[in-house]
Amino acid sequence: MRTQPNKTTFPKNQLLAPKIHNVIILDGSGSMSGNQKYSNACAGIRQNLETCKKEGISTYTFVEFNDIGNITTHCYLTPLEKVNLAFNGASGYTPLYRTIGQTLDKLLIDVSMTDKVLVNIFTDGKEEGGDKSKYHKEGVLKNLIKECESRGFTVTFIGTEKDVAFTINNLGIDKSNTLVHDNTGKGVETAFNVQAEATRGYSKRVSKGEDVTLGFYSKTIINND
Repeated sequence: MRTQPNKTTFPKNQLLAPKIHNVIILDGSGSMSGNQKYSNACAGIRQNLETCKKEGISTYTFVEFNDIGNITTHCYLTPLEKVNLAFNGASGYTPLYRTIGQTLDKLLIDVSMTDKVLVNIFTDGKEEGGDKSKYHKEGVLKNLIKECESRGFTVTFIGTEKDVAFTINNLGIDKSNTLVHDNTGKGVETAFNVQAEATRGYSKRVSKGEDVTLGFYSKTIINND
């Protein structure tokens, strides 16, 4: 069991801001194939990469899943100038828990304790496919997310209204870090536009030494009213 480190804070007058690692976890299951949801999600990820470049984010990780045996890490803690995005296409099932768990466990090992990690999870449905990984045991993934937050990770989730409600209750992702889309291509496009604005706000908050664990989307909505 990993020792829980103290949360690192950064004074506002600190000259060197922490590195920021941006992580995208994309649902590429078959249900994403209709209504231009998948193509718009891919466009949104390309937009996300360009936003990260403008905001001086250090590395990019992109993980896509569409079956238990098909969890693809397209890039991992890769400097942004070296990222060449690729996509698998939408098919198969939704091993959501396994993908989130494996990705977070690896990041906890590989990322410096003084760095910030922004995890963006996008799906149009909840876990399915009959997976029985360790992350499906009650409380395992929820506790892992809490551990990540204690390390300064910001774990965010975009999904349908039902999926967001389920995620808040079962995975413990704070409501302020969640965003609802309406399960249409246009809804996916809009969600990624909001995510881009939220990423810009997040980067500014990090540079000011603010606690960015919570409020990824709620602070964006407030600031844009």
